[in-house]
Amino acid sequence: MIFTPPDPANQQANPDIERIHPRHPLHLERSTVTPATSSPAPVVILLGWTNSQLKHLSRGAAYYRARGFNIVYYHASDRLIFNTSLGIQIATALIPTLDSLGILYTPATSTSTETAVQSLPIPSSQHTSPLVVHVFSNGGCLGLWALFRALHARNLRLRNLRAIIFDSCPGFSSFWALPKALSAGIRSPVRRALTLTLVTVGAVLLFLPYWLYIRVVGSTSFVGAVQDIMSNEEVNSVPRLFLYSTKDDLVSYAKIEEFADQAEALSDRAKGGEGGRVATVRRVRFEETAHVQHWIDERSKEVYWQAISNVI
Repeated sequence: MIFTPPDPANQQANPDIERIHPRHPLHLERSTVTPATSSPAPVVILLGWTNSQLKHLSRGAAYYRARGFNIVYYHASDRLIFNTSLGIQIATALIPTLDSLGILYTPATSTSTETAVQSLPIPSSQHTSPLVVHVFSNGGCLGLWALFRALHARNLRLRNLRAIIFDSCPGFSSFWALPKALSAGIRSPVRRALTLTLVTVGAVLLFLPYWLYIRVVGSTSFVGAVQDIMSNEEVNSVPRLFLYSTKDDLVSYAKIEEFADQAEALSDRAKGGEGGRVATVRRVRFEETAHVQHWIDERSKEVYWQAISNVI
């Protein structure tokens, strides 16, 4: 049966979305759908792209809203690219909300006295809220890394994680990709050349001190954080779906496919001496849509949401 998603263009941002922290860009939209059973409402964590706005994430979340999900919004600024520790601070502020939604647990072997929730065994999926993590662009990947770092620091884990959706990520283009992308839409050859020059010079002046800072302080770089989370054992133990496009000007589809290949290789490893795939890895490649536009573009959104339906 063909799935037809709600049209985000016709959706208004939910005025009942609550801000869950006074300083950090974290929000919660509780489900208003009456459940058919007594089972807890499912939860989705939307990890927005760099400088994403709540109104855009909320309108695009129509699929989850219509299906009774509690929606957690994490949309961070470009400051996280240069200060990954700030991402961990933001993720730490999110922990009480995740705990209240019943999607955290402490491994039974834990002896820590600083955990935020009671020590419990891994729960049965029949009695807990199904959880989906939906990641947008490399900024969302950084948010995913920060979330796992914050949880692990308190010996916490996500319970009943059904799938991780990677939209337009992860992947890194060459240094010149960003200046070209920012100047591509300018029609005037003179203005385009001028913009390309200014952006390139600005990028050099910005990233050289950043590179030196990372080396001197020993902090985790943006690229290092994304690479780290994609090698994470927990991430590679659940189903993943990669959604990307050959027309993406910011993230190379070939790089995304390299990460998808890596995910398949890690999932194909034998576990407990037994062969077979630990968790499925699926991918959908679009040929027309731009960066993080597949979920709302008329040419791709039906296939996009159908692929997600098939995973979760």
